[in-house]
Amino acid sequence: MWLAKEDFHKAILYYELALAISREMQSEGDIATTTGNLGIAYYQIAEKTGLSSPKRNEPLQKSIGLLEECVRACERLLLVQPNIEFLLSLSEAYSLNGNYREAYNSLKKHTRLHDSLNSSSVKQQIASIEMTREMELKNKNLKLKEQELQIRELELIQKRFLAGIYVAVIFIFMTIIVVLYRRYRKQKSTSKELMRLNEDYLRKINDQLTDLKKHSKVLSEISYMQAHQVRGPLSTLLGMIQLFRKDDLAHPDNILIMEHLEEITTKMDEAVKEVVRKENELLN
Repeated sequence: MWLAKEDFHKAILYYELALAISREMQSEGDIATTTGNLGIAYYQIAEKTGLSSPKRNEPLQKSIGLLEECVRACERLLLVQPNIEFLLSLSEAYSLNGNYREAYNSLKKHTRLHDSLNSSSVKQQIASIEMTREMELKNKNLKLKEQELQIRELELIQKRFLAGIYVAVIFIFMTIIVVLYRRYRKQKSTSKELMRLNEDYLRKINDQLTDLKKHSKVLSEISYMQAHQVRGPLSTLLGMIQLFRKDDLAHPDNILIMEHLEEITTKMDEAVKEVVRKENELLN
């Protein structure tokens, strides 16, 4: 089937598996015919390969070796009908390899065996051999089917196992993604909170700096008021007190001093009130 589809790789795998089973069963007839079929598969690979291709020689040599082994086994087991077909394939393989003498000899053997099938005694022997071979083939097919069922069961188990691994890998992968996403969200939330706290802290610092600047300005104003608006009238008042004549209350200078005293005290009162107001600004 695989040779008809020219799927040589699968055909060779199939024949090698069949050959291993035949050897395990110690079925010499099956070993011989399967070896020949394997040789034909390699011959067809070589035939499909270009004449100048370096890849042609290896499958051709394998084909000749397998077919020679198959022909020897068929002659020993008296498998006439299969031997006729394999001798023809061996002749073609020799011819493709350029060994025309061996190709001619194999073709002569093929023709001689083919002509010998016309005798009744040979036909009876062939019929007996074919019947035995048919029984062996049936047993072989049964065992092959059992092997195929076992292989399919193993393939099914393997597919289920791989599917389980695939699901487990996907689950682990999705779990890792969820964990990483949650960490990312948490870090992002933490970063936002830190940024907010930092902004609040900077805003408080800026507010404090603003208050300090305001207080500094008010203190400067209070210092200026004390130095000029309070200190000036106070100095004037102290000077007027020194000029006041205590021994002669009715002296004209005392009258002049008393007239300016109210004006000076009023200015001092206003200056003190302004200082108090500035101090209240600092407290607020």
